[in-house]
Amino acid sequence: MTIHSDWVKILKRANPACFSKQCPTPPHVAFIDGQIKLMCGSHVRTWVHYFHAQFVDTIEGAFATGAEVVVLGFDDYAHVPESKNMTQQKRVRTVPVVVFGKNDDLPPEVPENWAEYIKNRVFKSKVIAFVVRNLRRHYASEYKRTVVIDWTEPPEIIGKPIMLPALFTPGEVLRRGECDIKAFAWLELGPTLLISTDGDFVPLALAQVEAQGIKHPVYIHRMICRTEAPKKRTFTGKTKREFEYVHVQPLLAFIQKEFHGALFPARTFASMVALTGCDFCMTLPGAGPTRIWQSRRLANNIDITAFAGLLHFTTQMYIGLFRTHINTVGLCTDKCDDGEIQFLQTFERLSACVKANLGINARTKAAFWNIARMDGHVRNALWTLSYWTDLHRFPDPLCGQHGFIKRKKIVAFVGSD
Repeated sequence: MTIHSDWVKILKRANPACFSKQCPTPPHVAFIDGQIKLMCGSHVRTWVHYFHAQFVDTIEGAFATGAEVVVLGFDDYAHVPESKNMTQQKRVRTVPVVVFGKNDDLPPEVPENWAEYIKNRVFKSKVIAFVVRNLRRHYASEYKRTVVIDWTEPPEIIGKPIMLPALFTPGEVLRRGECDIKAFAWLELGPTLLISTDGDFVPLALAQVEAQGIKHPVYIHRMICRTEAPKKRTFTGKTKREFEYVHVQPLLAFIQKEFHGALFPARTFASMVALTGCDFCMTLPGAGPTRIWQSRRLANNIDITAFAGLLHFTTQMYIGLFRTHINTVGLCTDKCDDGEIQFLQTFERLSACVKANLGINARTKAAFWNIARMDGHVRNALWTLSYWTDLHRFPDPLCGQHGFIKRKKIVAFVGSD
């Protein structure tokens, strides 16, 4: 699961000029999300083909944009937050995982049931090790360009030597687990191209460009976001894969204008994105990005990057949604000067009104959350915001009140029983 795709559609409809088929200017550094590249099509049958098609061709394509430094990132599972567990459990339920142990060798050919194999972390780690070993050999004689492997600390430089970002102090252990948060350490090197189909990179890039005060161009290369145009299909009937470049700075300027009353507009926007669901949050019932975006004016008067504010924002959004069905007297207010307890009590009354109303269909009422789940969800969203903002300095999701709980070896959402 990633962020809801409608968020990028909202941004593109309002800022079509920020989305282009060609990279507007050459980047100095390109960061490739290697986790995405681990997946391959059924036509890939040999490891040599896999290595070149998935990695060498992608790296050379990044160099072709004008980049002098290409960083290939992989997840370091030792530091992936435990709250990622829920996403992994969902994937395991949809695709079975093969048994593959640490003493097993990679099979002589790429397995036909690749999706089942690649869900096994031991197998995946051995594939990454295979890719890294071969990249060292492939670029061993490179002296004009730089390939960086950002997997386990510290990053490995292949080819032309460069100075690593200031973050990488010798001897310091950094909790840089997922590629999502690794990418933004490299922004300080100059104009940056982020290559990933993961939707999280959009709110992450906005939040990081704002937080780091980055002035040079930052672009995202991702699957094309279709707002109105029909999808092209191949002769097999499958959707043709197309890509585009997203220019982050103009999008940030748009967000700053929309949330002119917020201290950190990109963080405010990211709070809304997390609220509707992502890898670390459940999907908000009955209200998606469009509805949340329509309520955005509230965020100019409410700090939705804090618990009370985000809960208040969500409650007022729902009150507007159900205004024609329930009596909103005593519930609706534009002020945010009450404490957390008062806002929790307001949502509890709202939830009771929704579930008791005969004019609201049974499915909507059944899906609507109680106070415990909403409390947990708001905390999940705010932990996600901290993760997207603080990167490797993220708070432990299981320490403190972040809406996550561990039952035996499984991490779960508070209030989701």
